[in-house]
Amino acid sequence: MKKFLLSCLAIGFFHACSLDPDPGSQLPEPIRSYFLLYNYFQESYDLLWEVEGYTLSAAHTYGGSIMGFVHLDSTAGDITFTTKHPDTGEMILSGNYRLEENKFTMVAVMGNEEDPYLSFDPLNLDPPGSGMIRIRFMHTSGYLDPLDVYIGGSSEEKRVVSNLTYRQVSGYVETSLNDLLHSVVVLPHGSTPGTDSALISNTGSNVLHPDRIYLGVIGHPGHADTTNVDLVFYDQPVEY
Repeated sequence: MKKFLLSCLAIGFFHACSLDPDPGSQLPEPIRSYFLLYNYFQESYDLLWEVEGYTLSAAHTYGGSIMGFVHLDSTAGDITFTTKHPDTGEMILSGNYRLEENKFTMVAVMGNEEDPYLSFDPLNLDPPGSGMIRIRFMHTSGYLDPLDVYIGGSSEEKRVVSNLTYRQVSGYVETSLNDLLHSVVVLPHGSTPGTDSALISNTGSNVLHPDRIYLGVIGHPGHADTTNVDLVFYDQPVEY
């Protein structure tokens, strides 16, 4: 049996099947697939999520993450994710994605009412090398041009992500904790590090630990803030 190390803010449980089995029959082991929800939708209200017809009981705040799972009828199944207005229940955006047994999928909503976007992306749970960190970045701001990311310095070899566009998720990068603590710099694509063009320059983050996987979300610190730029690290599951 596969084991996963998880660290999440909230947990929601969902079932893709609505019929109760015969209590006298022996139940097969459930087939589960897991998801992580991220809210970077820039409107003044929180969101409600509906997963395969089941609604989360609590509204999802901007910048928050929610973990949950579905029971599948087979080793893979198409699951519908829907975001709704918390007061009116009006649907904002809906999309289908094929989830697989024991796999994790990231689902992120971004944009605004005029241009909402739902992103689906599978997670790679392979652990980093001993003492290292695996990280990737997601660009969630429609107000920002393509971006470059540097870790651990400003030389060309320290550029780990190039030309990351809005709605895009980068590939995974393996790096050391020392480099991450030294600096993480986000620049407009093609800009020179060490100038005043840096949008984000973080050092000494104490939320990072070796032998872990992280998602770095580049966006805004609040749903009404389209001027300031922020980088938030989210702990990700690791298979061990």
